[in-house]
Amino acid sequence: MSKGVSRLRRLHRAMLWTWILIAVGCLAGAAVVLTARAVLAPISNHAATLAHRILPADLALEQTSTQARLGQVAFLDAIQSSDSAVRGEAILRAERAGQVQDSSWAAYLKIAGHTAEEQPLQRATHGAFVASRTLGGLLIGSSPADPSYAKNLSDERAQSSLGLALLDQIQARFYDPSVKNGTTSVVSSVSNARQTILIAAVAAFLAFLGVGAVMVRRVRRDGQAADRDSYLRAIEFRRSDVETRLQRALE
Repeated sequence: MSKGVSRLRRLHRAMLWTWILIAVGCLAGAAVVLTARAVLAPISNHAATLAHRILPADLALEQTSTQARLGQVAFLDAIQSSDSAVRGEAILRAERAGQVQDSSWAAYLKIAGHTAEEQPLQRATHGAFVASRTLGGLLIGSSPADPSYAKNLSDERAQSSLGLALLDQIQARFYDPSVKNGTTSVVSSVSNARQTILIAAVAAFLAFLGVGAVMVRRVRRDGQAADRDSYLRAIEFRRSDVETRLQRALE
């Protein structure tokens, strides 16, 4: 009876250690997953901000600046040409550049920052280009012999240059550093996250390996105990068999 109870106990212990090993494996896996989520979440947020706001805004500003320069070149071609066909073609180029400039500026404003430092620059930039276009319209419709022509041309060039300078200032102050630092930060964070996840995975593996080693040791010990019990039972059976045979021989 005691031997049967001992076997049941060993079986129960083996099943218990099996369940413990499974539980440790699940906990180790969950720990690695949670660690990965914890270290990757800030990177994901930073990368999303970089991809959905900083980079598009910087590209929109770059496009605005490029088209403003192209429009200014086309405008100067128009007012300097005496050929009506060349003048008309230059005016069309200036208008197309202005349309792309406006759409790029609108795209920038949708995702731009709304800080107290950036908004005044946005208003000043818009005002400079509005003034430049207003003066440009006056110049297109007037003659170089007009007394106000030279002043209007000088003012138009000044307002255009001011608008371009303000665009460059917005980029250099608010977006170029963010793009550079943000990219560097994401790369560095990814490297650190990879190292953290690797450490968590190694720790989980060692925990699983440790529990597995203890389990194997206990199972081996139970197996050795079972072998000893079997050996003793075999000896006892043989002894009982010999005694039975001797008893029958004596009878």
